[in-house]
Amino acid sequence: MEFCGKKAWLVFLGAMVVLSHVLGTNGCFEKEKSALLDFKASYASESYALPSWLNDPKSNCCSWERVTCSSSSGHIIHLALGNLHRTNESEILPAEFPFGEMGPYLPIMRPYCLKPTRILNCSLFLPMRELRSLALSNNCFLGFFRNQDGGNLTLKKLETLDLSFNSFNESIMELVGTLPSIKNLNLCGNSIRGPFMKELSLLPNLEVLDLSMNLIGNGSFLASQDYQSMSRLKKLGTLDLSFNYLNESIMELVGVIPSIKNLTMAANFIGGPFPMKELTLLPNLEMLDLSGNRLVSHVPTEDVHSIEFYVLKKLKTLNLADNNFDKGIFKSLAAFPALRSLNLGFNPIKGDLDEKVLSDLSKLELLGLRNADINGILPNQGLCKMKQLQMLDLSLNNLRGTLDTCLGNLTSLRYVDFTFNFLSGNVTPFIAQLRSIEHLGIAFNRFEGIFQFNILANHSKLKELLIGNMKVETENPPWVASFQLEVLQICDCELNLPTKIPTFLSNQSRLRILDLSGNNLVGKFPSLLLMNNPNLQEVYLFHNSFTGPLELPFDQNHRMDQTKVFSISNNKLLGNLPYNVGFFFPRLETLDVSNNKFDGPIPASIGEMSSLVELFLGSNNFSGNVPDHILNRCFSLQTLMMDNNQLNGTLLSAIRKLRLTGLTASRNNIEGAITDEWCQHELFMLDISHNKFSGSLPSCFKMPAYLFLQGNNFTGMIPELFMSNRSKATAIDFSENKFTGTIPDSVYKLWSLKFLLLAESFQKLENIESLDISYNNLSGQIPFQLQDLHYLAVFNVSYNNLSGKALDKGQFCTFDGSSYKGNPYLTWTNCKSDSSKPPPLPTLLHDDEEEDSEIDFNAFYWSFATFYVMALAALVTLLWMNPHWRRVWFYFAQVCLQKCFGQFLHGLQF
Repeated sequence: MEFCGKKAWLVFLGAMVVLSHVLGTNGCFEKEKSALLDFKASYASESYALPSWLNDPKSNCCSWERVTCSSSSGHIIHLALGNLHRTNESEILPAEFPFGEMGPYLPIMRPYCLKPTRILNCSLFLPMRELRSLALSNNCFLGFFRNQDGGNLTLKKLETLDLSFNSFNESIMELVGTLPSIKNLNLCGNSIRGPFMKELSLLPNLEVLDLSMNLIGNGSFLASQDYQSMSRLKKLGTLDLSFNYLNESIMELVGVIPSIKNLTMAANFIGGPFPMKELTLLPNLEMLDLSGNRLVSHVPTEDVHSIEFYVLKKLKTLNLADNNFDKGIFKSLAAFPALRSLNLGFNPIKGDLDEKVLSDLSKLELLGLRNADINGILPNQGLCKMKQLQMLDLSLNNLRGTLDTCLGNLTSLRYVDFTFNFLSGNVTPFIAQLRSIEHLGIAFNRFEGIFQFNILANHSKLKELLIGNMKVETENPPWVASFQLEVLQICDCELNLPTKIPTFLSNQSRLRILDLSGNNLVGKFPSLLLMNNPNLQEVYLFHNSFTGPLELPFDQNHRMDQTKVFSISNNKLLGNLPYNVGFFFPRLETLDVSNNKFDGPIPASIGEMSSLVELFLGSNNFSGNVPDHILNRCFSLQTLMMDNNQLNGTLLSAIRKLRLTGLTASRNNIEGAITDEWCQHELFMLDISHNKFSGSLPSCFKMPAYLFLQGNNFTGMIPELFMSNRSKATAIDFSENKFTGTIPDSVYKLWSLKFLLLAESFQKLENIESLDISYNNLSGQIPFQLQDLHYLAVFNVSYNNLSGKALDKGQFCTFDGSSYKGNPYLTWTNCKSDSSKPPPLPTLLHDDEEEDSEIDFNAFYWSFATFYVMALAALVTLLWMNPHWRRVWFYFAQVCLQKCFGQFLHGLQF
């Protein structure tokens, strides 16, 4: 009877266990709940953070956001507590890391803690004994507290720990070393230097380790660490050491971990030949990323067809982009018989891509040779043998020839990019056969004929299409698109006649990037495109001929929450800029409406764009005062350009509340002075020319690289410290003001200065080509040191109070009275003769050319302009894929050329 009772009791307990598994629990443990509330009180200080975490007896912590409990036991098993920092503690900024010879080939953005002060209290997590994963990324932690009792963290079941993007140093390894069950450890984006090998060796279950974006190798001596202790990590399969400061000695460390399958060491300082010998110690390696280093080609001395040489039989993915490899690297690839993915982009491969090289790579599925300096004829036959090829990127090279129809037989192709080459012929037969294509890039080649969109009617998988510098017909013959594009670029094309928005776009609803720039499109602004594609992130409609007002939906249901770039410059749009533009684009980073015909006030809603980085309002008819409140919430604004408008008032709000790097407001009616408040800015460019500014210049102001103050009422002397604050000044224009006194001696330190229109260095700036100090009140004699400026072609000191005799030697024999007029006490003579010759500029003349007796102004200007045009053209291919820097670069170039050469061009017309 007693036995039966015990048996019944056991059956009852078993039933309860099963029932608890089936029904789960509906509450959480009080100790764990209290620990979470303590964490919130300590770190989630923002009022909107963790709103569901309530100190209420009826509140179940298992239902709180970022918390996951076991359905059977009710214990907390997962915590996702990343990104709880205050809004002013962290910013997303470009990563500043070393790159290889031709990179960076990928833009890297990462969060940075501006002022990391938080200390992690590890004891808060002790009650959570069943915790399996803990994520604390991007919380601006600087260090950690040990347990209050002095012991170690006892989360013995913790398997995943994410402490990425904080500010921990190597001391965090003390905490990590006490977690024996850890399988996945993410310490990316901290300040770890070393040593740390000993602590890591205490993690026998570690499978994934991410130490990228740290300071490993920067000031630390890896050679002094115990590499052999790392051999205990017999389960480690994935190791990421990218974006550190490692050199080739790191191969000794990874060589003691033969279990590694995935190894990433991108963006370091690893140099020398390709480490073939060291890699033989990693027989299980399947993925290797050494991109962004300083490696060079290695020609193996072994017989590449011998069995012994095939040591990396499992390597499938190899990324060697952005190094210094030449064609010799292809000989090393024979050691990887299982290779399926190869990226050699951004290397100086040079020369042609012969058929033999491609035949050895016939099993590849992905081949990347973007911007690899490859020229010659496109190797059609070699490519046609790569039957398994799924991705082919040959963009940004110098390939010639045509696309063979056999390429259309590569039915596995999903991604093809031939942009920026010199390919010719008819591209239609090739594209018509690619029914499975997802990404197609054929922009900026020399293809012939008209590209008709109807050949894409059955390409139902097409997602990304890049077309440029072609004749394009989208309407005839009629067709219906079976695809939904995510990226569409049709730029600088002869698009339809008459030019109009392609009708197939009315059925597209998944666009993320839309670029229809430079097509001379006419008609009203296509607002319907925005409404039909709510996920648009980047919109480029500049350099067209859209007319009428810019109309945006006025109801709250239509907001472009995902849009970051909206560029409609160089059109013919008119009327007021919509008052709700700031609400319609709440997360916009770049707004460019320049070179249109907008008028009226600047909409106040722009002040609500807290993510705005660039604002281009120039060359319109905006009027009224610059509102003080307009920039109240533009916390991220760096570039503000509103030149050539009819604006009044002052710039005090922009100067006091922002941290600008570029400000242009020329040709308005803005007044005020450059006060000490301007000294807080590190400006790259400042143009407030042709306004009503007055007063003297403060000595604390930091000289921008490009500074244009001409056409105002500035007075007083140019401060000595003002000129010495910026040693890399490139262009300065102080003309048409009321400055007095002499030129500061510190101008000699501006060794990089190319244009100075008011004051210029003399003896020590012998390469200067133009000097304009006209329309001021400068007094004294013209310094005789100017005679050493042998390349001076433009000289103007008119309308000052200079006295004495003008210079009459060297270059100054070529200048006439127009350079000196308006100085009543200055005398000059015209001494043109064959005896005064400037020394030839060696970079501009050939050996067989003769010297001329005087400067030809037309030749000077056009040769100089040609040089800059060629330089900018060389940058086009690098700037094309980065719209942010592309727009800023060309805008600065346009403004600077206008400022520096506009008056010279005007003078040449007479």
